Amino acid sequence: MSFPDPHPPFLAPKPWCDSYTPEEVTIARHSELDLENRPWWHRAFVEDRARPINQGAEHNAGGIDWGQKGELTDAALRDITRIYFGMISAVDHEVGRILHALETAGELDNTYVIFISDHGEWLGDHGLLLKGPMLYDGLLRVPCLIRGPGIPGGRVIDDPVGTVDVLATAADLAGLAAPEGHGRSWRGLWTGQESRDFALSEYEVDSQRSAVDMDLMTVRSARCRMSMDLRTGTCELYDLHDDPDEMVNRFDDPAYAAIRREHTDMIRSRPDDRIPAAPRVGWH
Repeated sequence: MSFPDPHPPFLAPKPWCDSYTPEEVTIARHSELDLENRPWWHRAFVEDRARPINQGAEHNAGGIDWGQKGELTDAALRDITRIYFGMISAVDHEVGRILHALETAGELDNTYVIFISDHGEWLGDHGLLLKGPMLYDGLLRVPCLIRGPGIPGGRVIDDPVGTVDVLATAADLAGLAAPEGHGRSWRGLWTGQESRDFALSEYEVDSQRSAVDMDLMTVRSARCRMSMDLRTGTCELYDLHDDPDEMVNRFDDPAYAAIRREHTDMIRSRPDDRIPAAPRVGWH
C-alpha cells in the first residue's frame, strides 16, 4: 500500500491540518542558503531560472515562490513545517487503521509489515524545500520499520541499507528466490549474522527536470556521506559524526584523504549494469 503524503503540495486533511501550531514545531537549524564551498550543481539547481516548477509556486497552496529564489522566511517555514507534520500524522493514523484491522482479524502476528519511504524532504535544511541533487541526510535517511514472525522486536539496526533491499527482503520472508538485482535481504542484520559498511544511492538528473545534467552517485557509511558526479568527477564529502548538519565540505581536506579514497572505492564498487532511463514524457 502506498500513501502519497507527506509530499507537496503542503496540504493536510482535517483534522490533521490543525494538529500543530507554527510556534510548537521545530524548524531546520540552518535554514539559509549556503552555496559556498559546495559542488557546482548546488548553485546551478537553485539559481537557474529556466528550471521547471520543481520548487515553484505550483507546488504549494499559498502561492509563495519558496525555494526557487532562496527566499524562505522563518514564518513561512514554520507554517510549511506544521502542515508537513500534519501530513505525517495523517499517514500515521491510516497505518494504525491497517494494523488495527489485522489485529481484529487475528492476523497481525501472522503478517510481515515493512514501513518505508522513498525519500525524505529538505524542509528548510540549507534554505531548501522539496528534493533535488543536494543529497543531504534529510533526503537520504528515511523511516524504515519492519515486524513479523521471527523478527525480534525493540531493536535498532544502525547498518546503512537501501530501498533496493526491500524486494529481496520481502522475497526472502515469503520463501521465494529474489529476482536478479543489487538488493540483499535484511534477514542477516536482525539475526546478527551480517553487517554492512555502506549503502549507495543513485540520481541521474536531466536538464528537463532540474536544469542540471549530471549522473550523481552517493555513498552513505556509518560516519560519512560522499557524492560524486560521475560525468565531471566533482565530489563532496561530509563527516556526519563531527558535522551532522553537513556544513563543511571535506573532500579537499588532506586530513580526509584516506576516507576520500575509501568512499571513492565504495562508489566505484557498483556494477556498471544500469538500464538507460526511459524517455521523459512531461515533467514527471
